[in-house]
Amino acid sequence: MARAGILSPSRGPHHEYRFTFQDLVLLRSARGLLDAQVPKRRVQRTLRLLVRQLTPGRSLSEVRLTAMDGQVVAQDGETAWIPESGQMMLAFVPGGATPVEPLGRPDPTESPDAMVNQGRMLQELGDVAGAIRSYRAALDLDPAHAIAAFNLGTALDAAGLTDEAIASYRRALAGNPALADAHYNLSLLYQRTGHKLAAMVHLKRYQEQLALH
Repeated sequence: MARAGILSPSRGPHHEYRFTFQDLVLLRSARGLLDAQVPKRRVQRTLRLLVRQLTPGRSLSEVRLTAMDGQVVAQDGETAWIPESGQMMLAFVPGGATPVEPLGRPDPTESPDAMVNQGRMLQELGDVAGAIRSYRAALDLDPAHAIAAFNLGTALDAAGLTDEAIASYRRALAGNPALADAHYNLSLLYQRTGHKLAAMVHLKRYQEQLALH
């Protein structure tokens, strides 16, 4: 990435690369695309195009990148597009699926894992509010359910509820301190809100968990 000119890291006293926090965020996104079988040349071409497409003042590290049918989709806030073609994408419910009715009080016979699975499905369909209700229902049934708290954090972040998302990730880590992705997502949120020291602490813990596995 550095040799391709997508990143411009500084150099240390031994001529080693020194990456910023934003560089690490972008590298992780690129790795995710490669893991999703997106060819390296397409990933690099997409990132070069994104540099030119972003509005002034925006960083590549602030854009979410996902793979869809072999293509890279960029999302900046509520705007999503395919960088290679410039085609905008609209939110939709795939396959003409029937909208899911809002959840009422959780069924006491329901398992928290089932509620988490329901939340994931709703989130994939773009129903973030419904997903939040499902994850909260799971936590009502099992307050220590770390995955429910983690998923709730992702949904709250998608809804723009940053403070609540941070609290939810912290709750997930209280239930499972080894939850690497919770440390990573917390580091992003703390960086976004200007808490750089806390961001670096959780990034370090994320890296420590990766090293253990």
